[in-house]
Amino acid sequence: MTTRKIKHVRRTSTTDDVRGTNLVMVVGRVRVDPVLRAAPNEEVLLTFDLVSGTGTERRTVPVSWQGRAARVPRVAVDDEIMVLGTVQRRFFRTGGVTANTVDVRAERVARTPAARRKVMSEAIGHLGS
Repeated sequence: MTTRKIKHVRRTSTTDDVRGTNLVMVVGRVRVDPVLRAAPNEEVLLTFDLVSGTGTERRTVPVSWQGRAARVPRVAVDDEIMVLGTVQRRFFRTGGVTANTVDVRAERVARTPAARRKVMSEAIGHLGS
């Protein structure tokens, strides 16, 4: 699996210190059957939607994961999972036109409470460095 580390990006100028972090954590239920497609470099692309929140605060978050087929996270409709990743904009061709979408690029997918705590701890560690 191609692993991209979550990076803490820091830019310093002479007048101020600006930090930027692209780090997203979403907990929710898988809304529809995940879709698995072949991707370049003998990898696969798994896409699914997570629904987070309740009532009028419900939000649907598109999620993608890319890597080796042997490492595909096991997710199914109605699974409650936590995703840790980054916001990304992807471009693709469809019907002879270039289109784009914004989604969460999953770096980690956690299903159990213990796995969620571990992933959350790692995320907090990244923010503190």
